[in-house]
Amino acid sequence: MSLMMRACIIVAALAGFALLPNVLVTIRKKRRTADVRSHLPDAIDLLEICVSSGMGLDTAWNAVCDEFRGVSAVLADEMALSNLEMHLGAPRADAMRNMATRTGVEDIGSMVATLVQSEKFGTSVSQARALPRVPIRRRASASTTRLPCFSPARSAAGGCWWVLRLTRQAPR
Repeated sequence: MSLMMRACIIVAALAGFALLPNVLVTIRKKRRTADVRSHLPDAIDLLEICVSSGMGLDTAWNAVCDEFRGVSAVLADEMALSNLEMHLGAPRADAMRNMATRTGVEDIGSMVATLVQSEKFGTSVSQARALPRVPIRRRASASTTRLPCFSPARSAAGGCWWVLRLTRQAPR
């Protein structure tokens, strides 16, 4: 191998190693966001049940955090972190907005806005929570209905199509 070829291989390998951490972090971020997004409707339902049964919002938040530890550790950790921020003196709205920013799930932002308005105007949290839950459920069910589009059968059909196309173009 020539010196130029070795230099190109080394530069390509270094470029690959430089980009690899960014790619891995992006993949993990997407997985975390998807996990939070998929379990958020259930957490909101449980939060609403706890609040309507007479618990305060902070106590209900802690109960949901504890119950979700086995279901979604990511969501439970984020809820626990926002709870810690509240205990350290941050306003509830700021702690929950920070949770929305950290997770990258826009539905948490709408939930925070609803909770802040309910607290500001003195309305019941259980009544205020019933409205935003429906669009969140629809988005969650719409994302799960899209999953079968990437089935192995479809991939096999696409692979067969490419094989047929390449065999037609082969010189005779």
